[in-house]
Amino acid sequence: MKKTLCAALCLLVLCTVSSHAADKKTLAVMNFETAGGPGELAVAVSEIVRSEIAAMEKNPYVVVERAMLNSVMKEQELSLTGVVSEEGAVKVGKVLSAENLVMGKIIVLGSQYRVTARLVETETSVVKKETFEVVTSTDDLPNAAKAVAWRLFGKEYKYTPTGAEAVKPAHREGEAGTVTYSSVYTDGRGMHTGGRIVLTFTGTGVTGYNDEPSGRAEMTGTVSGDLISGMYRAPYGYGNYTFRISPDRSELVGDYYQVSNGAHGDWIAVKGEKFRLPKAMFSGKWKTGDRVLVKWSKDAYWYPATVAGIEDSMYFVEYLDGDSEYRFEKFLQAEKLGPGDVVFGNWQGKGKYYKGKITSRNGDNIHIKYDDGDQEDTVIGKVRVIRQ
Repeated sequence: MKKTLCAALCLLVLCTVSSHAADKKTLAVMNFETAGGPGELAVAVSEIVRSEIAAMEKNPYVVVERAMLNSVMKEQELSLTGVVSEEGAVKVGKVLSAENLVMGKIIVLGSQYRVTARLVETETSVVKKETFEVVTSTDDLPNAAKAVAWRLFGKEYKYTPTGAEAVKPAHREGEAGTVTYSSVYTDGRGMHTGGRIVLTFTGTGVTGYNDEPSGRAEMTGTVSGDLISGMYRAPYGYGNYTFRISPDRSELVGDYYQVSNGAHGDWIAVKGEKFRLPKAMFSGKWKTGDRVLVKWSKDAYWYPATVAGIEDSMYFVEYLDGDSEYRFEKFLQAEKLGPGDVVFGNWQGKGKYYKGKITSRNGDNIHIKYDDGDQEDTVIGKVRVIRQ
């Protein structure tokens, strides 16, 4: 079974097989603090900051995925929704081998929400840059999060505050209109019917709601090109979402993160009252019995697995280490690991993963030479990789 990340393997979290990404420094966005508001709101805002930095053009960093950060925080016995001290954040950053951190705070004063963010060098705790944005509505918090994320890297994001007269820009994301969608979401058990989503696009923002059996989730977010990122507020707490939107706005393909319990998965919506999976998401290229690499939903690493079945346009995969789950096609790749490939080996099968290279392979039997000089004979089911 897969193990919770330990300190030794977390040092390897942000290595990558991409030579371009290998030249980048790494960055982790920590949970923001809050003064005068709920803690979950601050975490939701910090997650928007993370997704905006990750999606930024010419982003100078490899950004730690939320699933990886959560794994480390659990290991360090830190709450997923609670405040982490600066000392604790630096500790987590070092475990993740992240040279830089983004830390922040939301201060609620009356009807004002002040969002501050600072870029911190992990090793020295030196603040490299700090910025803030003030808004007067929770609907504008996604805009504030995006504004501070961009400003940390010398960019400016302009938006029309809620309640102000929207000026219609010439590009597509500014076109106003309301669209109704039917949706599905996924977790480790498969795909499930989601709620009825109604979104209104105005300027560079989006507002709306998702009606589901457990109640209505109020949604607000920002639109940049084909990317929508924002947060929702539901009876069960705050959460985040990110969608890629089709040119005609008929399809939304993205993911969600529930702040209160760390639940996450895919969130897909199509225009109209009847859901149909977007054709681009399933081609049927994989067959039962195929050996593949699959991005595990729990920690974002890719593990060797076998396609065990196909149901509702999802693949049921059985990992070689014993776990199993349903995954969409975009999370499957051909398993062609061989000599020279960088992997993370489960050293002596004890649950600690270390970086190394495969030096030889015969069937499922491989030999790994680790970066620290150790070597071992093992099997392909005891390695994992990172795909950019």
